[in-house]
Amino acid sequence: MGKQKEIGWIAHFRDGTTITEAEAEWDDIPKENITSLQLKHPRTSRTFTISGNYQYFQYKRAIATSDGRKGILSRTIGAVVNGNGDCIVIEVNELSGNAVVSYDNVVRMGLNLKLFGIKLEGAKKDDTDT
Repeated sequence: MGKQKEIGWIAHFRDGTTITEAEAEWDDIPKENITSLQLKHPRTSRTFTISGNYQYFQYKRAIATSDGRKGILSRTIGAVVNGNGDCIVIEVNELSGNAVVSYDNVVRMGLNLKLFGIKLEGAKKDDTDT
């Protein structure tokens, strides 16, 4: 039995196209026309979805050991739901596939808004460079 293909995030666009993590880097895809973002766990095939007219983001928590081994601890997708940076966040544990769904704020989370391409209404320049 071969290794199961890792899927990760799946972005769905207004024009009906879909781009997966296996096809492109997150930084290289257009963010402005995403209608939903899914996260498919590579081991359990559980799928988690956020949909709506939002600004989306994704990231992974990883570890590197002193002997050079690397591994993903969790995968996260999120959507900024208003101009203040409030967001829906789904973090999925890489080993178990268990998910934690939370409501947070991208500024409070310390995300680099410029890196993620997130623009907030009324944000000072310093707020988006975090």
